[in-house]
Amino acid sequence: MMKTLSIDKINEVSPYKVSLVDGKEYKFITDNGIYYRVGFLNDDSIISCETYQFYITKETLRHSPKDEKIKEVTLAILEEFFEENEYVLLYMCDTADGKEAMRNRLFLSWFKTYEMKSRYVCKDAHLEVEGIGMYAAIIIRKDNPLIEKVTEEFDETVNILSNKPNESITL
Repeated sequence: MMKTLSIDKINEVSPYKVSLVDGKEYKFITDNGIYYRVGFLNDDSIISCETYQFYITKETLRHSPKDEKIKEVTLAILEEFFEENEYVLLYMCDTADGKEAMRNRLFLSWFKTYEMKSRYVCKDAHLEVEGIGMYAAIIIRKDNPLIEKVTEEFDETVNILSNKPNESITL
């Protein structure tokens, strides 16, 4: 079971004040008045290790200007997640508005510029499932004893989903 993250530790390095909502989501507001939620959902995609799907959601409907502080808050939350938990994070980009490729590039660029990135393995994949292009990534600490098994399982899952033939149903 995922351990609750320390709001105090997150706020020591976060440029925006982060608060815990309902004991499971982390919320902050930007200088431009845009509200964001960050959270973790238990996910059974990776069988060999406890896995959590990471999400970041913009609650405010208006356009959000580029804001580097959002990256800093997100990385502070992720760092605290890995300080408290030895789990795998799964990141999947929302496909609802067709901007999943942009979200994927943004998230991966955040991670690639992260000063602590050498502590982690981040594997990403683009696959098509039932005609929908999807972007996914896993992040795991390099000192996780299951790292080889987890990364192999991620690769196998991506391969299975990517090569899955379209099935037709006869009624």
